Amino acid sequence: MKKRGKNIAQGIRSLTTNKKRNPSRNKVASKKLKNLQAEFIASTSHQFRTPLSTLQSSVELLAYYIKKENLLRQQEVLN
Repeated sequence: MKKRGKNIAQGIRSLTTNKKRNPSRNKVASKKLKNLQAEFIASTSHQFRTPLSTLQSSVELLAYYIKKENLLRQQEVLN
C-alpha cells in the first residue's frame, strides 16, 4: 500500500508541475489531479479507519466491563 500512496503522490506532483507548464492542458490535468486526490484521500482514510475502529470497539468493550465491575473480563479485553 505504501507503494501505491507514493505513486499517487508522485502523480499529483507531476500533474501540478505540468499544469503550470502547459496551460492548454489545464482542464485535463485538473480532472486527473482531482481523481488522484480523491483516490489518495479514500485510500488514506481507509488506512486510518481500519485500526481506529478496532481500537474503538476495544475501548467500548472495556468501558462496558468497567461499568459491570468485571475485573477478569477487563484484563481479557486489555490483553
